[in-house]
Amino acid sequence: MNSVTFHFKWPIQHKGEWIDQIEVHAPTLRDLKALDGVTGTFTRAAKMIELLTGLTAREVEAISLEDMRGLGEITRPFFTALQPAATS
Repeated sequence: MNSVTFHFKWPIQHKGEWIDQIEVHAPTLRDLKALDGVTGTFTRAAKMIELLTGLTAREVEAISLEDMRGLGEITRPFFTALQPAATS
């Protein structure tokens, strides 16, 4: 899966136009490195959405909480696959 289309329940403005969907691409190593050092759960989530959608920080801040949850569901598998396996 290289990308998936996310449909907003609450449209946002992007580049001066209202949009109700956006492509979310799978992270690259560059995206993951850009998250290094970003602290705070919400700050990290917002930065991740910026990186994977091309939205600006201001546009991401306008996303409803309900839509952020939906974006989180889409992006979570990308990042959980990178977690180290538990050792016994």
